[in-house]
Amino acid sequence: GTLERAVWRDPRFLERQAEDAMGHLLYTDPNCTTLPAWSAWRDSLGGLSLSIEASEPGYPQAELAQLAEDKATELRLAPDGECYLGTAALLLMQVAGSWRRGRFFAALQVFAALHDQFLTDAHPGFFQHSCWPVNDHAVRSWKDRLLFQIRRFRELAGRQFHLGPAAFSEAAIED
Repeated sequence: GTLERAVWRDPRFLERQAEDAMGHLLYTDPNCTTLPAWSAWRDSLGGLSLSIEASEPGYPQAELAQLAEDKATELRLAPDGECYLGTAALLLMQVAGSWRRGRFFAALQVFAALHDQFLTDAHPGFFQHSCWPVNDHAVRSWKDRLLFQIRRFRELAGRQFHLGPAAFSEAAIED
């Protein structure tokens, strides 16, 4: 009756339903073989590693990462959580791509979303025992790199502090 309709309209209930469905897929089809676009993208990744080398121009992994980005765009994949592990791989690939293009803040924002919405919710074994190119070593390498750059940015900001507000405008701080 009325209570049932109220429960179905409750956004928290709907979120739990979506999480349960996603969790079910995570256990029953972690490689997203039943989702054509995700499956096609996963099959196209080949020997891609999303470690630091995927962000370094001139490295074979960087070229593979760029091809993977192009394929994800062609397939119109979005980090929507439809394929949990695939979405995590897509986000980590976007971290590498942002870094490769010199977009530090973009890489940092995407990594934060990846970390907060995917990595902290799943045991590393899910990634380790899947076909997706996300692994603990790559994630830790990115986390180390980004944290080092944050420390470096704070140091540079400290050196600029005496210049006043103009030193912290969009024009004064390169991305």
